[in-house]
Amino acid sequence: SVSVDQWKYQFMLWTNLQNHQVSRFTSQEKEIFKGDSGVMVTTYTMAVYSGSRSESSRKCMEAIMNREWGLVILDEVHVVPAQMCRR
Repeated sequence: SVSVDQWKYQFMLWTNLQNHQVSRFTSQEKEIFKGDSGVMVTTYTMAVYSGSRSESSRKCMEAIMNREWGLVILDEVHVVPAQMCRR
C-alpha cells in the first residue's frame, strides 16, 4: 500500500528509529520489528480482516495481537465503521 510506504518513509525521516524498528504489514509486506519497541504501519483493512489469511499474514497478526502497544494511531479514520468508533 502506498500510504503504508509513505508512513514508513516519514517515520524514518523524522525520528531516530532504525529501519529494522519500522515494519510494514500489507498484502505485499509482512515485516515484524525485532526488539522491545518499534512502529508497525498497516491499514485498517489489514488489521481487521476476519477471513482466512496466509501463513505469513497470520504470523504477523499474532505478533501484533501478542504485544502491548503504548500508542495506536489510526489515520484515514473515515474508513472505520461508525459502530466501531462507539466502542
